[in-house]
Amino acid sequence: MTTAAGVKNLVQLLLARHPKLVLARRLIVLPPIRHVISAILIDRTSMPVGFTPCWATNCLFDPQHEFYLSYGSRIFPPPGVDWEIDRPNIQLELAETVEQSGLPEIRAIKTIEHFRDFATHGLEGPGRRLNENQLQNLYVQIAMGQFDEAEKACNYLKQRRSIYSHACFDADIRRIKELVGPLLLARDRGGLAALLHEWEEITVNKLGLKKHWQPSPFPLETVKPE
Repeated sequence: MTTAAGVKNLVQLLLARHPKLVLARRLIVLPPIRHVISAILIDRTSMPVGFTPCWATNCLFDPQHEFYLSYGSRIFPPPGVDWEIDRPNIQLELAETVEQSGLPEIRAIKTIEHFRDFATHGLEGPGRRLNENQLQNLYVQIAMGQFDEAEKACNYLKQRRSIYSHACFDADIRRIKELVGPLLLARDRGGLAALLHEWEEITVNKLGLKKHWQPSPFPLETVKPE
């Protein structure tokens, strides 16, 4: 299981080659961060010297406050190479591989619009499209000021029973019924924006990204109502 110190040593060549990148715990990000996190994760494995690099993108204002890998991919090693921290030249192998797969993606996906388009169209496979994630799609619609679509999604979700067999979904539904739904029904842009800002700041703090985060308005705050 790769330690934090091991990760820091592992990625130092990559960071030296790309000085704008920063390491935050196990995440490699490109500041400033606004609303969306696109990052390379150096993930643990069960092997003492093993690691798994992945890249992914997600919105920071999802109230789950986690860095999910749903919208992204593993970064596979070159032929004949194992991702093991004690391999000779592993820093160079990782840097060169990430430069080909991972770094271009996190540079390209920086806004909510970029995230929405990629998460809707950029991935293949069941459960890997934004429109299949009804909860997260709702939050994106709200952030974009698409209130008619968001209200339809909100009403649909309020009728749903848990599909995940644990308490998280029930908490989501309570959040929609008690917080999101009333604000959305009232078209309370200020209240909805405040809610998203609150969730975003919690996520930023949980992921250790506070000093790389640049608070900024959501599209719902800058686009005039039709």
